[in-house]
Amino acid sequence: TRLNRVPKTAAVAETLCTTAEALIGLGRPKEALQKVRMALGMREELLGAHHGEVGYSHYVLARCHEALRDYGSAMNECQRAAPILINAYSADSPIVQDNLALVRRAAAGAAAVQSGRQPG
Repeated sequence: TRLNRVPKTAAVAETLCTTAEALIGLGRPKEALQKVRMALGMREELLGAHHGEVGYSHYVLARCHEALRDYGSAMNECQRAAPILINAYSADSPIVQDNLALVRRAAAGAAAVQSGRQPG
């Protein structure tokens, strides 16, 4: 695809992640998935696995999985994001709190699916 030929720069990663967030907001998480995964890969390669922007990319990927009702993957990405975000920011920062809220929603969604109910 054309995305495979995109240069790996911090600016491109930022654009991909921002685009993915917009697509999630527009109800198009399937389209967002490849973009956020590319942003995550670029950021890991350029910045290192423990950089705050990498943690944020994990968080956006978790949001994408949540929107796709893949709650297990959402929780996995939140768990990857949490220590990075806490280290990069602080435990009481808005992004860390948003990540924790996403863990709760994903857990509730997973429990609903497992019990045969429709996730809320």
